[in-house]
Parts: sequence; structure tokens; C-alpha cells
Amino acid sequence: MSDNKPLSFYGQIDYTELRDALKTGKVKATWVDFKNKGKRLMVDINVWVKEEADQYQHNASIQVQNKEEFQSENKAFIGNLKYKKPKAVEASPESVSNEVGSDEEDDLPY
Repeated sequence: MSDNKPLSFYGQIDYTELRDALKTGKVKATWVDFKNKGKRLMVDINVWVKEEADQYQHNASIQVQNKEEFQSENKAFIGNLKYKKPKAVEASPESVSNEVGSDEEDDLPY
């Protein structure tokens, strides 16, 4: 985590937990009217990134934000995330040249 590269995560959201948390009325949520999508319910979340993975190899957790008056209650964790290792490898000028070849080798008519 200390090499300042962008991090990607993958995981799941527990829809049942999210739905139950929303039903309590204690969760911070807003209706937003989008021009092309219409009215959508947006839920505020917290993402907690851990220094070390837990016993299930989860590197982060997702929690819904509570309304201010319910800060100490209803800590609904709705998902867990794992680091996703990047599959792309940065191309060096040498590797590109080796893979693509030189312009002299190009036998295309255009």
C-alpha cells in the first residue's frame, strides 16, 4: 500500500443488510433526480481499509453512514472487499520495440 499506486478492490454488498438498514430510517440516504436515469436513491457509505487482511483475507469493509442523531447505533456493515491485483504491466520502450519491431520490418502497403 505504500507505493502510491492506485488500488482496486473487488467484493460483494449484502443487499439484505443494506435494505434492512435503510428500513430503520437511521441511514443517511438522499433521493437524487438524474437527467437520464430519473429519481435514484443514493446511500452514503464509509469504506474502511485495513492495514492487514483479516482471517478471511478481506482488506476493506463497507459500512452505511448513519444520520447524525444515530451515530452510535446501527453500524450496518454491508460488504467486504479484497485487493485486486492489477493485470496490466507497464510497457517499457524496450519491450514495445521488441514486440512491435522497427518501421523497416513493416511490410504493410500503407
